[in-house]
Amino acid sequence: MSQNHHQPSPACAAFAPLLPLASHDLLSEAEDTSLRAHLATCAHCRAALADYDHVEAALRSTFAPRQGAVPPFSREEIMQILDHRDDHPVPVVPPVPTLPQRKPRRLVTRLAALAAVLVLAVLTASIFSIYTYKNKTAGPAQQNTVSTTPVPGSQTSLADISMVSATEGWAVGETAVGNATHFDGVLMHYQNGAWSRVNVSIKEGLNSISMISATDGWAVGDAGLLLHYDGQTWKQAASAQTNLHRIQMLSATEGWAVGEYTGFDGSAIWHYNGHTWTPQPLPASLNVGNQGNWLQLFGLSMLSPTEGWAAGSLVPNQPGDTTYPTIPPNAIILHYTGGQWVVDKIIQGATLRSVSMSSADDGWAAGENDLYVPSNAGEPHTIAENSPLLLHYKQGQWVQVASPLNTPDSRYNGTFSQVALRSASDGWLVGGSEPEPGPTLFHYDGTTWRAVKVPTIKDTKVWGIYNLAMTSATEGWGVGLRFTNSDTVTPVILHYLNGTWSVYQS
Repeated sequence: MSQNHHQPSPACAAFAPLLPLASHDLLSEAEDTSLRAHLATCAHCRAALADYDHVEAALRSTFAPRQGAVPPFSREEIMQILDHRDDHPVPVVPPVPTLPQRKPRRLVTRLAALAAVLVLAVLTASIFSIYTYKNKTAGPAQQNTVSTTPVPGSQTSLADISMVSATEGWAVGETAVGNATHFDGVLMHYQNGAWSRVNVSIKEGLNSISMISATDGWAVGDAGLLLHYDGQTWKQAASAQTNLHRIQMLSATEGWAVGEYTGFDGSAIWHYNGHTWTPQPLPASLNVGNQGNWLQLFGLSMLSPTEGWAAGSLVPNQPGDTTYPTIPPNAIILHYTGGQWVVDKIIQGATLRSVSMSSADDGWAAGENDLYVPSNAGEPHTIAENSPLLLHYKQGQWVQVASPLNTPDSRYNGTFSQVALRSASDGWLVGGSEPEPGPTLFHYDGTTWRAVKVPTIKDTKVWGIYNLAMTSATEGWGVGLRFTNSDTVTPVILHYLNGTWSVYQS
């Protein structure tokens, strides 16, 4: 039921201190390599990078007007200047540990990236009035406020959820360890009316889970992680050798998983036949390979063993020795039919995060458009501005429809990270826009997407929902993360019951 992703990752927060140094050749080789890989997949961090250029330029003019070239303002210098402006207090972001040496993470809009951009938005607004903060004009007029107790284990987020029934389910995610140099998998189990963390040793973050029954299920994660549950324990299966973003099991002997493919690690699509997971051939027209494009799939919706859909992005091969991407990704929808995966639709300058089909003739896909523009600072890289992208599949074709996301007046218009259908007349859509501190939820009645009230969580800078799992028309669950005012990342578990979403408390 839940359609992943993908997710900003908590890893995104580790890149925030490097952004103001990126344009001035002040990074080590390892830092530059890690940041370059991250920026290739994260529109928010690319925009934040450009924002630092704008802030620096404005600070030069405002606080240090003088002739000739001057050294770049460091992040600490910028914050020191702001700290001395009593009329414009701003949040100070604590330093983040050294970057982990990892493969590029998921493209889903994880809240770590969102938090970094929100802090930057407040920073620039307080000095130059760049952003205008408004109340939402669409959606609920009031929000119920609740207080939450952080789940044990800080720097932890939940990425996906799968319910066996109304009384049992599982959630997966990741937690930062070793000064954020690595991410371990997290498993939570819902039984007897309470969510509890399962003690497991998993050395990679978990991205998606699909339960077949109370005694059979699978979970996938980074570095090809495949876990199987037999009713007693979770055991690791053979690796898929690539970051896996989404899994869907149709039965104990039929399952699919999707992830990313650069040409070195098998495929972006894997199939389970009851015994083994095997990579699946990709359409030759995608030109994915060692010197070709990079395919990333985040959404998966299988209708049967012989038909299904996958959605994500195709990142074009960058010409020459480009430090940062100059060519935007293309949203892509793949259709599994006739025993093979074929390209059904490509949208230039966009990314799809999720796809959900109610039948062979009806479905939705969601993500964002990526508007690439030259940097005002004259740097060789580009920046991106996002706007929500929503597609409806009807009468055999995907058609873009108007977004129900009514966004504030800011540079960033928002994105959709999750769409999940129970039927053609019952579905849910998760959106987010800056500088709003939380997500926006929409419910579909077969005709219109309508905003639904979400909680406001105290002691929270920013929070969001990554995935939903509805057990019926009147009950369901959602998982994500929140950033506390002290910059602690803790999981969020929401419960939907009889028309109301609330923060679950055990």
